[in-house]
Amino acid sequence: YPSSCASRVAYVRLANIWISLIFLWKCFCFKHFKFGFSYRFLSPEFIPPRGRTDPLKFYIERKDMVQRRKVFNIPEFYVGSILAVTTADPYADGKTNRFVGICIQRGGRGLGATFVLRNVIEDQGVEICYELYSPRIQEITVLKLEKRLDDNLMYLRDALPEYSTFDMNMKPVCKIWCLNATPVVKTFITKAPPFLSRQLRDLQGVTACRFLCITLQTAQPTLWKLNAIDLGGGRSKICISGGLADW
Repeated sequence: YPSSCASRVAYVRLANIWISLIFLWKCFCFKHFKFGFSYRFLSPEFIPPRGRTDPLKFYIERKDMVQRRKVFNIPEFYVGSILAVTTADPYADGKTNRFVGICIQRGGRGLGATFVLRNVIEDQGVEICYELYSPRIQEITVLKLEKRLDDNLMYLRDALPEYSTFDMNMKPVCKIWCLNATPVVKTFITKAPPFLSRQLRDLQGVTACRFLCITLQTAQPTLWKLNAIDLGGGRSKICISGGLADW
């Protein structure tokens, strides 16, 4: 084992690269998967985050993820796919609970990978965040495999309910496995006032929404306008509700 600090850093980086290459080789050889079809993509939770400092931790975590996939089928799905998730619930009838919704977000890395399903039930939006490798999940069924133009569909919270309403008894849509590409649904969402997803930028699936398409050229004049606002008037007055009548 190298003694100098620079040699140790190089050793850790080299070991990390070798561990990643070995794991990817095993995944592409399909030695650890017992399913009838092959994966055409690498799940995003398998991609290690940037700035990792402990390759052994991520190697053990990936190994646990592979062991979980041996006993539990995690299908291929994307943001925009319609899923049905069956979980164990001791307080429900039959000790199980089934929820159908559209996947609006995927996040997390490793065993902490999560996905969010959304559905509108009785005019009320319902969202459930599931842990992908949670032992409480009994089955994940892809009712309709498709993609959207955006990787984050959180703006469906402020869109019309018709874009997030799905039948709880929806049947799976037959998929043609001979196709190599997953269909991309080019559905343009019409906003419903008030539209509150102002933190999202560069969205391609939203229409009639000017501030969501802000670029660097359009945002620069806005910043100058904000800096030019006179804030002196607010300093000359004070609220007297707290008992302070004078400045």
